[in-house]
Amino acid sequence: MTPLEAAWEAVLERPDDDRALHVLGDALLEIGDPLGELVELGLAPNVDLDQVHQYVATHARALLGGEESRLHLWGPMFERGFVVKATIGFRTELEVLLTLPIGRLLRELRVNEVPSAVLTTLKRTPARCLERLTLTGSTSTVDAPLPVAQLLATTPRLERLHLDVASLDWRDTTNSTLRMLGFELGARSFDMAGARLEALEALYLTLPFAQTRLGEELLSGEVSPRLQTLTIAGAMWPSQLELISHSALLPKLRALHLMGETATGWYPVLLQRVEAFRHLEKIAMRPDPNHPEWVTAVRELLPNATMITETPALPAS
Repeated sequence: MTPLEAAWEAVLERPDDDRALHVLGDALLEIGDPLGELVELGLAPNVDLDQVHQYVATHARALLGGEESRLHLWGPMFERGFVVKATIGFRTELEVLLTLPIGRLLRELRVNEVPSAVLTTLKRTPARCLERLTLTGSTSTVDAPLPVAQLLATTPRLERLHLDVASLDWRDTTNSTLRMLGFELGARSFDMAGARLEALEALYLTLPFAQTRLGEELLSGEVSPRLQTLTIAGAMWPSQLELISHSALLPKLRALHLMGETATGWYPVLLQRVEAFRHLEKIAMRPDPNHPEWVTAVRELLPNATMITETPALPAS
């Protein structure tokens, strides 16, 4: 292993270590790589972002693998000389970003592309430093389910994941880094069989209009021993809330956000099973405009209840 290769490996193993990054920057400067000077600019006590962007634009071919227009295509955020956040709309651009040295410390990524295509790209070039990933590209319900285990294997430091995918395959999904997970369910049955997410603390589910059955693995509390917050959005039905109210999962939760459409009629279940929810430190829900008396009753019976109109987003930290 050359000194430069060793410097790269040290940074990829310890991406927050400025000393390792200084060593890499010096090694890059020695071979005349413009990334070395960019690292130097990024590590300065008072970073001038305008100067950083100007330097990147000037050396676009070497740093971005092409024209400075990629600064607009990626919407990148720079930190310590590297792209740490980007939004990508095309798989080909994702391939470029992940294979360039300037993208090797990428921390946050949003991709508007078919998830299976994104997975193929990540398999070829794993994102070793990625902590937050959002996949918003659609895929057909007849496509093969996206294998979550394979996706997580390409992102070993991932802490937050949001998926908008018609079908997911959770088999053999064992993970100890993912803390927050959000996904939108397709019309099929929801099944997390085979998933064990040791670090998962917050789960955000968006339900379809079809009355998808919540999986036994989730309701049993077996998916994650540390799950504390569950958010349900979309079209939640009374039968789904009934299952939650009788589940082994509910007593383990500290917070529950019921953001499903109230027109489906789930409020009475909450009132009938109020004792099951009383232990929660926080219960937030969408108010029912057609039944203000139900809202009043919930406020009286559940002092920790809060009425909110917007679904909570994945927390920033």
